[in-house]
Amino acid sequence: CVCVCAVPPTMAASSSAAVPMVVAADGDDEDTAGGTHTWESGVEHTWEAVEERADGSLDVGQHVLQEKRRKRRRLQEQLGGVRRGMMRNMYVVVDFSNSMIDNDLRPSRIECVLRNLETFVPEFFEQNPISHLGLLITRDARAEKLSELSGGSREQLTNLTRMRKNLSEEFLPRGEVSLQNVLLAAKRSLTQQPNHASREVLLVLGSVSTCDAGNIFETIDEIAACSIRCSVICLSAAVHVHQQLCKRTNGTFAVAMDETHLSELLKKHTIPPVWADDSKAALIKMGFPQMQRSGPPSMCACHLASSADAASKFTVGGYFCPACGSKYCDLPIECKTCGLLLVSSPHLARSFHHLFPLDKFEEVVVPQSDGKTCTGCLCDLVDTEATAYQCPRCRQLFCYECDVLVHDTVHVCPGCQQA
Repeated sequence: CVCVCAVPPTMAASSSAAVPMVVAADGDDEDTAGGTHTWESGVEHTWEAVEERADGSLDVGQHVLQEKRRKRRRLQEQLGGVRRGMMRNMYVVVDFSNSMIDNDLRPSRIECVLRNLETFVPEFFEQNPISHLGLLITRDARAEKLSELSGGSREQLTNLTRMRKNLSEEFLPRGEVSLQNVLLAAKRSLTQQPNHASREVLLVLGSVSTCDAGNIFETIDEIAACSIRCSVICLSAAVHVHQQLCKRTNGTFAVAMDETHLSELLKKHTIPPVWADDSKAALIKMGFPQMQRSGPPSMCACHLASSADAASKFTVGGYFCPACGSKYCDLPIECKTCGLLLVSSPHLARSFHHLFPLDKFEEVVVPQSDGKTCTGCLCDLVDTEATAYQCPRCRQLFCYECDVLVHDTVHVCPGCQQA
Protein backbone atom coordinates (compact mmCIF):
# COMPACT_ATOMS: atom_id res chain seq x y z
CA CYS A 1 0.00 0.00 0.00
CA VAL A 2 1.19 3.45 -0.88
CA CYS A 3 -0.09 6.27 1.34
CA VAL A 4 0.51 9.84 0.23
CA CYS A 5 0.45 12.46 2.98
CA ALA A 6 -1.33 15.77 2.72
CA VAL A 7 0.10 19.23 3.12
CA PRO A 8 -1.66 22.41 4.21
CA PRO A 9 -3.18 24.47 1.37
CA THR A 10 -0.85 27.41 1.96
CA MET A 11 2.28 25.23 1.72
CA ALA A 12 0.96 23.45 -1.34
CA ALA A 13 0.22 26.71 -3.11
CA SER A 14 3.77 27.96 -2.58
CA SER A 15 5.47 24.68 -3.53
CA SER A 16 3.63 23.95 -6.79
CA ALA A 17 2.66 27.22 -8.38
CA ALA A 18 2.28 25.62 -11.82
CA VAL A 19 -0.92 23.83 -10.85
CA PRO A 20 -4.15 25.83 -11.23
CA MET A 21 -5.26 25.89 -7.64
CA VAL A 22 -8.09 27.57 -5.79
CA VAL A 23 -7.38 27.94 -2.09
CA ALA A 24 -8.98 31.09 -0.76
CA ALA A 25 -11.25 31.86 2.14
CA ASP A 26 -12.14 34.99 4.04
CA GLY A 27 -11.42 33.77 7.55
CA ASP A 28 -13.47 30.58 7.21
CA ASP A 29 -10.87 28.51 9.05
CA GLU A 30 -10.58 30.75 12.08
CA ASP A 31 -12.16 29.98 15.40
CA THR A 32 -15.23 31.88 16.42
CA ALA A 33 -15.61 33.70 19.70
CA GLY A 34 -17.28 30.69 21.26
CA GLY A 35 -14.27 28.42 20.67
CA THR A 36 -15.86 26.43 17.83
CA HIS A 37 -15.16 26.41 14.12
CA THR A 38 -17.41 28.16 11.64
CA TRP A 39 -18.70 24.91 10.16
CA GLU A 40 -19.62 23.66 13.63
CA SER A 41 -21.86 26.60 14.39
CA GLY A 42 -25.62 26.38 14.39
CA VAL A 43 -28.21 27.74 12.00
CA GLU A 44 -27.37 31.24 10.79
CA HIS A 45 -30.19 33.78 10.46
CA THR A 46 -28.98 35.30 7.20
CA TRP A 47 -32.15 37.36 6.78
CA GLU A 48 -31.15 39.43 9.80
CA ALA A 49 -28.30 40.94 7.74
CA VAL A 50 -30.82 42.83 5.58
CA GLU A 51 -31.51 46.30 6.99
CA GLU A 52 -33.81 49.10 5.90
CA ARG A 53 -32.26 52.44 5.02
CA ALA A 54 -33.68 55.87 5.82
CA ASP A 55 -35.15 56.27 2.34
CA GLY A 56 -37.00 52.94 2.62
CA SER A 57 -34.66 50.86 0.42
CA LEU A 58 -33.05 47.65 1.63
CA ASP A 59 -29.39 47.32 2.48
CA VAL A 60 -28.20 43.77 1.69
CA GLY A 61 -25.74 42.09 3.98
CA GLN A 62 -22.10 41.37 3.35
CA HIS A 63 -22.79 37.71 2.48
CA VAL A 64 -25.03 38.75 -0.43
CA LEU A 65 -22.37 41.09 -1.77
CA GLN A 66 -19.79 38.31 -1.57
CA GLU A 67 -22.10 36.00 -3.50
CA LYS A 68 -22.51 38.63 -6.20
CA ARG A 69 -18.76 39.10 -6.46
CA ARG A 70 -18.26 35.36 -6.84
CA LYS A 71 -20.81 35.13 -9.65
CA ARG A 72 -19.31 38.14 -11.37
CA ARG A 73 -15.80 36.68 -11.07
CA ARG A 74 -16.96 33.41 -12.63
CA LEU A 75 -18.39 35.30 -15.62
CA GLN A 76 -15.17 37.24 -16.09
CA GLU A 77 -13.09 34.04 -16.08
CA GLN A 78 -14.79 32.76 -19.25
CA LEU A 79 -12.40 33.12 -22.15
CA GLY A 80 -13.42 33.92 -25.71
CA GLY A 81 -11.65 33.22 -28.98
CA VAL A 82 -10.39 29.77 -27.96
CA ARG A 83 -11.09 26.34 -29.41
CA ARG A 84 -13.35 24.13 -27.33
CA GLY A 85 -14.77 20.69 -27.94
CA MET A 86 -18.51 20.30 -28.39
CA MET A 87 -18.58 16.66 -27.26
CA ARG A 88 -17.30 15.56 -23.87
CA ASN A 89 -16.95 12.20 -22.14
CA MET A 90 -16.62 12.68 -18.38
CA TYR A 91 -16.55 10.36 -15.39
CA VAL A 92 -17.39 11.86 -11.99
CA VAL A 93 -15.60 10.02 -9.17
CA VAL A 94 -17.02 10.33 -5.65
CA ASP A 95 -15.07 9.42 -2.52
CA PHE A 96 -16.97 6.91 -0.36
CA SER A 97 -14.26 6.31 2.25
CA ASN A 98 -14.43 6.82 6.01
CA SER A 99 -13.28 10.43 5.63
CA MET A 100 -16.60 11.37 4.00
CA ILE A 101 -18.48 10.82 7.28
CA ASP A 102 -16.99 13.99 8.80
CA ASN A 103 -19.46 16.81 9.43
CA ASP A 104 -17.35 19.85 8.50
CA LEU A 105 -19.85 20.14 5.62
CA ARG A 106 -23.43 19.90 6.85
CA PRO A 107 -24.92 17.41 7.52
CA SER A 108 -21.93 15.34 6.34
CA ARG A 109 -19.39 15.50 3.56
CA ILE A 110 -20.95 12.75 1.48
CA GLU A 111 -24.50 14.12 1.72
CA CYS A 112 -23.30 17.61 0.81
CA VAL A 113 -21.40 16.27 -2.22
CA LEU A 114 -24.33 14.18 -3.47
CA ARG A 115 -26.72 17.09 -3.02
CA ASN A 116 -24.49 19.37 -5.07
CA LEU A 117 -23.96 16.71 -7.73
CA GLU A 118 -27.73 16.47 -8.17
CA THR A 119 -27.59 20.13 -9.16
CA PHE A 120 -24.42 19.74 -11.24
CA VAL A 121 -25.68 16.91 -13.49
CA PRO A 122 -28.68 18.77 -15.03
CA GLU A 123 -26.59 21.90 -15.52
CA PHE A 124 -23.84 19.84 -17.18
CA PHE A 125 -26.26 18.47 -19.77
CA GLU A 126 -27.88 21.89 -20.17
CA GLN A 127 -24.51 23.37 -21.15
CA ASN A 128 -23.28 20.23 -22.98
CA PRO A 129 -26.35 18.55 -24.49
CA ILE A 130 -24.45 16.15 -26.79
CA SER A 131 -21.94 15.01 -24.17
CA HIS A 132 -21.81 11.88 -21.99
CA LEU A 133 -21.44 11.48 -18.23
CA GLY A 134 -20.75 8.48 -15.97
CA LEU A 135 -20.42 7.83 -12.22
CA LEU A 136 -17.70 6.02 -10.26
CA ILE A 137 -17.19 5.62 -6.52
CA THR A 138 -14.18 4.45 -4.56
CA ARG A 139 -14.18 2.71 -1.16
CA ASP A 140 -12.46 -0.26 0.48
CA ALA A 141 -9.47 0.44 -1.81
CA ARG A 142 -11.61 -0.50 -4.83
CA ALA A 143 -13.42 1.23 -7.68
CA GLU A 144 -17.13 0.64 -8.32
CA LYS A 145 -18.86 1.76 -11.50
CA LEU A 146 -22.42 2.91 -10.87
CA SER A 147 -23.31 3.94 -14.41
CA GLU A 148 -21.74 3.85 -17.84
CA LEU A 149 -21.30 6.92 -20.00
CA SER A 150 -24.74 8.10 -21.09
CA GLY A 151 -26.15 11.17 -22.80
CA GLY A 152 -29.05 11.83 -20.43
CA SER A 153 -29.36 13.07 -16.87
CA ARG A 154 -32.20 10.72 -15.89
CA GLU A 155 -30.03 7.69 -15.08
CA GLN A 156 -27.40 9.74 -13.28
CA LEU A 157 -29.94 11.55 -11.10
CA THR A 158 -31.59 8.24 -10.24
CA ASN A 159 -28.27 6.81 -9.06
CA LEU A 160 -27.40 9.92 -7.06
CA THR A 161 -30.79 9.92 -5.33
CA ARG A 162 -30.49 6.20 -4.59
CA MET A 163 -27.05 6.72 -3.05
CA ARG A 164 -28.19 9.64 -0.90
CA LYS A 165 -31.16 7.67 0.46
CA ASN A 166 -29.14 4.48 1.20
CA LEU A 167 -26.04 5.93 2.87
CA SER A 168 -26.57 3.81 5.97
CA GLU A 169 -27.06 0.53 4.07
CA GLU A 170 -25.91 -0.21 0.52
CA PHE A 171 -23.75 2.88 0.06
CA LEU A 172 -22.23 3.19 3.52
CA PRO A 173 -18.90 5.07 3.33
CA ARG A 174 -16.11 2.79 4.51
CA GLY A 175 -12.47 1.87 3.98
CA GLU A 176 -9.83 3.79 2.08
CA VAL A 177 -9.59 5.50 -1.29
CA SER A 178 -7.70 3.83 -4.15
CA LEU A 179 -6.76 6.51 -6.66
CA GLN A 180 -4.99 3.98 -8.86
CA ASN A 181 -7.96 1.63 -9.20
CA VAL A 182 -10.43 4.39 -9.98
CA LEU A 183 -8.14 5.91 -12.62
CA LEU A 184 -7.67 2.53 -14.30
CA ALA A 185 -11.44 1.92 -14.28
CA ALA A 186 -12.05 5.28 -15.96
CA LYS A 187 -9.22 4.64 -18.43
CA ARG A 188 -10.69 1.32 -19.59
CA SER A 189 -13.93 3.03 -20.54
CA LEU A 190 -12.63 6.35 -21.87
CA THR A 191 -10.05 4.79 -24.20
CA GLN A 192 -12.92 3.08 -26.05
CA GLN A 193 -14.45 6.46 -26.93
CA PRO A 194 -13.65 8.26 -30.23
CA ASN A 195 -10.85 10.80 -30.36
CA HIS A 196 -13.04 13.71 -31.47
CA ALA A 197 -14.59 13.89 -27.97
CA SER A 198 -12.67 15.00 -24.91
CA ARG A 199 -11.84 12.48 -22.18
CA GLU A 200 -12.20 13.84 -18.67
CA VAL A 201 -12.28 12.62 -15.07
CA LEU A 202 -13.57 14.81 -12.23
CA LEU A 203 -12.65 13.52 -8.76
CA VAL A 204 -14.36 14.81 -5.60
CA LEU A 205 -12.19 13.50 -2.76
CA GLY A 206 -12.22 13.97 0.99
CA SER A 207 -9.44 11.57 1.93
CA VAL A 208 -5.86 12.77 2.32
CA SER A 209 -4.33 9.38 1.47
CA THR A 210 -4.62 6.69 -1.18
CA CYS A 211 -4.18 2.92 -0.84
CA ASP A 212 -2.72 1.54 -4.08
CA ALA A 213 -1.17 -1.80 -5.03
CA GLY A 214 1.37 -0.30 -7.45
CA ASN A 215 3.19 2.89 -8.32
CA ILE A 216 0.56 5.60 -8.63
CA PHE A 217 2.87 7.90 -10.58
CA GLU A 218 3.29 5.30 -13.34
CA THR A 219 -0.51 5.12 -13.56
CA ILE A 220 -0.66 8.91 -13.85
CA ASP A 221 1.78 8.76 -16.77
CA GLU A 222 -0.46 6.18 -18.47
CA ILE A 223 -3.48 8.43 -18.00
CA ALA A 224 -1.61 11.39 -19.48
CA ALA A 225 -0.49 9.28 -22.47
CA CYS A 226 -4.16 8.48 -23.22
CA SER A 227 -5.04 12.23 -23.32
CA ILE A 228 -7.34 11.93 -20.30
CA ARG A 229 -7.78 15.21 -18.44
CA CYS A 230 -8.13 14.77 -14.67
CA SER A 231 -9.35 17.45 -12.27
CA VAL A 232 -9.59 17.14 -8.49
CA ILE A 233 -11.76 18.92 -5.91
CA CYS A 234 -10.50 18.24 -2.39
CA LEU A 235 -12.67 18.68 0.69
CA SER A 236 -9.98 18.59 3.37
CA ALA A 237 -6.46 19.67 2.30
CA ALA A 238 -4.12 19.86 -0.67
CA VAL A 239 -2.51 16.48 -1.42
CA HIS A 240 0.71 16.21 -3.40
CA VAL A 241 -0.35 13.25 -5.54
CA HIS A 242 -3.59 15.02 -6.48
CA GLN A 243 -1.65 18.08 -7.59
CA GLN A 244 0.71 15.97 -9.66
CA LEU A 245 -2.24 14.21 -11.29
CA CYS A 246 -3.77 17.53 -12.35
CA LYS A 247 -0.44 18.99 -13.45
CA ARG A 248 0.54 16.05 -15.68
CA THR A 249 -2.91 15.72 -17.28
CA ASN A 250 -3.55 19.49 -17.76
CA GLY A 251 -6.42 19.46 -15.27
CA THR A 252 -7.35 21.84 -12.48
CA PHE A 253 -6.92 21.42 -8.74
CA ALA A 254 -8.98 23.12 -6.05
CA VAL A 255 -9.77 22.87 -2.34
CA ALA A 256 -13.41 23.53 -1.39
CA MET A 257 -13.73 25.75 1.66
CA ASP A 258 -17.48 25.46 2.19
CA GLU A 259 -20.61 24.25 0.43
CA THR A 260 -21.00 27.43 -1.61
CA HIS A 261 -17.42 27.20 -2.78
CA LEU A 262 -17.94 23.52 -3.67
CA SER A 263 -20.95 24.43 -5.80
CA GLU A 264 -18.92 27.09 -7.63
CA LEU A 265 -16.08 24.67 -8.31
CA LEU A 266 -18.49 22.12 -9.78
CA LYS A 267 -20.12 24.75 -12.01
CA LYS A 268 -16.74 25.60 -13.51
CA HIS A 269 -16.60 22.09 -14.96
CA THR A 270 -19.78 22.61 -16.95
CA ILE A 271 -17.75 24.74 -19.39
CA PRO A 272 -15.86 22.61 -21.94
CA PRO A 273 -12.07 22.68 -21.56
CA VAL A 274 -9.81 24.31 -24.11
CA TRP A 275 -9.17 22.08 -27.14
CA ALA A 276 -5.94 20.10 -26.79
CA ASP A 277 -3.21 20.57 -29.39
CA ASP A 278 -3.08 16.86 -30.27
CA SER A 279 -6.86 16.58 -30.75
CA LYS A 280 -8.15 16.22 -34.29
CA ALA A 281 -11.39 17.51 -35.78
CA ALA A 282 -13.72 14.96 -37.35
CA LEU A 283 -17.04 14.79 -39.18
CA ILE A 284 -19.72 13.10 -37.07
CA LYS A 285 -22.80 11.43 -38.50
CA MET A 286 -25.96 12.44 -36.63
CA GLY A 287 -29.66 11.80 -36.97
CA PHE A 288 -32.42 14.37 -36.41
CA PRO A 289 -35.62 12.45 -35.67
CA GLN A 290 -38.94 14.21 -35.17
CA MET A 291 -41.58 13.38 -32.61
CA GLN A 292 -44.26 11.04 -33.99
CA ARG A 293 -47.46 10.70 -31.98
CA SER A 294 -49.25 8.03 -34.03
CA GLY A 295 -48.96 4.28 -34.38
CA PRO A 296 -49.53 1.21 -32.21
CA PRO A 297 -48.32 1.20 -28.58
CA SER A 298 -44.75 0.00 -28.25
CA MET A 299 -41.84 0.09 -25.79
CA CYS A 300 -38.92 2.41 -26.46
CA ALA A 301 -35.42 0.99 -26.79
CA CYS A 302 -34.13 2.98 -23.82
CA HIS A 303 -36.47 1.09 -21.43
CA LEU A 304 -36.05 -2.42 -22.82
CA ALA A 305 -33.32 -3.23 -20.29
CA SER A 306 -35.52 -2.18 -17.35
CA SER A 307 -37.90 -4.91 -16.25
CA ALA A 308 -39.48 -2.94 -13.40
CA ASP A 309 -42.96 -1.66 -14.24
CA ALA A 310 -42.52 -2.64 -17.90
CA ALA A 311 -46.24 -2.40 -18.68
CA SER A 312 -46.25 1.36 -18.07
CA LYS A 313 -43.41 1.89 -20.59
CA PHE A 314 -45.64 1.21 -23.62
CA THR A 315 -46.31 4.50 -25.39
CA VAL A 316 -47.81 5.56 -28.69
CA GLY A 317 -45.40 8.29 -29.80
CA GLY A 318 -41.67 8.78 -29.66
CA TYR A 319 -38.52 9.57 -31.61
CA PHE A 320 -37.67 6.99 -34.28
CA CYS A 321 -34.11 6.52 -35.53
CA PRO A 322 -33.92 7.47 -39.24
CA ALA A 323 -31.41 4.65 -39.89
CA CYS A 324 -32.89 1.58 -38.16
CA GLY A 325 -36.30 2.75 -36.92
CA SER A 326 -35.67 2.13 -33.20
CA LYS A 327 -37.92 4.10 -30.88
CA TYR A 328 -36.72 6.40 -28.10
CA CYS A 329 -38.59 8.61 -25.66
CA ASP A 330 -36.03 11.37 -25.24
CA LEU A 331 -33.16 13.13 -27.00
CA PRO A 332 -30.18 13.31 -27.23
CA ILE A 333 -29.25 9.64 -27.16
CA GLU A 334 -27.04 7.18 -28.99
CA CYS A 335 -29.04 4.52 -30.84
CA LYS A 336 -28.51 1.17 -29.14
CA THR A 337 -29.09 -0.67 -32.42
CA CYS A 338 -27.03 1.16 -35.05
CA GLY A 339 -24.94 3.53 -32.89
CA LEU A 340 -26.21 6.70 -34.61
CA LEU A 341 -26.18 9.83 -32.42
CA LEU A 342 -29.74 11.18 -32.28
CA VAL A 343 -30.03 14.90 -31.49
CA SER A 344 -32.21 17.91 -32.24
CA SER A 345 -31.21 21.26 -33.71
CA PRO A 346 -31.60 23.15 -30.37
CA HIS A 347 -29.03 20.79 -28.82
CA LEU A 348 -26.44 21.82 -31.40
CA ALA A 349 -27.35 25.47 -30.97
CA ARG A 350 -26.79 25.27 -27.20
CA SER A 351 -23.39 23.66 -27.77
CA PHE A 352 -22.19 26.51 -29.99
CA HIS A 353 -22.42 29.25 -27.36
CA HIS A 354 -19.19 27.97 -25.78
CA LEU A 355 -17.36 28.54 -29.06
CA PHE A 356 -18.79 32.06 -29.51
CA PRO A 357 -19.44 33.38 -25.99
CA LEU A 358 -21.38 36.56 -25.37
CA ASP A 359 -19.25 39.65 -24.84
CA LYS A 360 -18.71 40.71 -21.24
CA PHE A 361 -20.85 43.62 -20.13
CA GLU A 362 -19.06 46.71 -18.90
CA GLU A 363 -19.71 47.92 -15.35
CA VAL A 364 -20.97 51.51 -15.29
CA VAL A 365 -22.37 53.86 -12.63
CA VAL A 366 -25.92 55.13 -13.21
CA PRO A 367 -26.69 58.64 -11.85
CA GLN A 368 -29.93 58.94 -9.90
CA SER A 369 -31.18 61.77 -12.13
CA ASP A 370 -31.14 59.66 -15.31
CA GLY A 371 -34.03 57.36 -14.38
CA LYS A 372 -32.64 54.44 -16.42
CA THR A 373 -34.37 51.08 -16.44
CA CYS A 374 -33.02 47.58 -17.01
CA THR A 375 -33.52 46.33 -20.57
CA GLY A 376 -34.20 42.81 -19.33
CA CYS A 377 -36.64 43.15 -16.41
CA LEU A 378 -37.58 46.86 -16.88
CA CYS A 379 -36.89 47.63 -13.21
CA ASP A 380 -35.55 51.00 -12.10
CA LEU A 381 -31.78 50.73 -11.83
CA VAL A 382 -31.59 53.46 -9.18
CA ASP A 383 -34.00 51.56 -6.90
CA THR A 384 -32.04 48.32 -7.20
CA GLU A 385 -28.43 49.39 -7.34
CA ALA A 386 -26.33 52.33 -8.52
CA THR A 387 -24.13 50.06 -10.65
CA ALA A 388 -25.37 48.71 -13.97
CA TYR A 389 -23.86 46.58 -16.73
CA GLN A 390 -23.76 47.82 -20.31
CA CYS A 391 -23.54 45.74 -23.48
CA PRO A 392 -20.55 46.92 -25.57
CA ARG A 393 -22.50 46.42 -28.83
CA CYS A 394 -26.00 47.86 -28.30
CA ARG A 395 -25.08 50.04 -25.26
CA GLN A 396 -28.18 48.86 -23.37
CA LEU A 397 -28.11 48.72 -19.55
CA PHE A 398 -28.86 45.65 -17.43
CA CYS A 399 -29.12 45.00 -13.71
CA TYR A 400 -26.90 42.47 -12.00
CA GLU A 401 -29.41 39.59 -12.01
CA CYS A 402 -30.18 40.04 -15.70
CA ASP A 403 -26.47 40.19 -16.47
CA VAL A 404 -25.92 36.79 -14.82
CA LEU A 405 -29.04 35.35 -16.49
CA VAL A 406 -27.99 36.51 -19.96
CA HIS A 407 -24.46 35.11 -19.66
CA ASP A 408 -25.30 31.88 -17.82
CA THR A 409 -28.58 30.81 -19.43
CA VAL A 410 -29.77 32.89 -22.39
CA HIS A 411 -26.37 33.49 -24.05
CA VAL A 412 -27.98 36.18 -26.27
CA CYS A 413 -28.22 39.90 -25.53
CA PRO A 414 -31.89 41.04 -25.63
CA GLY A 415 -30.86 44.57 -26.63
CA CYS A 416 -28.91 43.32 -29.65
CA GLN A 417 -31.86 41.15 -30.70
CA GLN A 418 -34.23 44.12 -30.57
CA ALA A 419 -31.86 46.21 -32.66
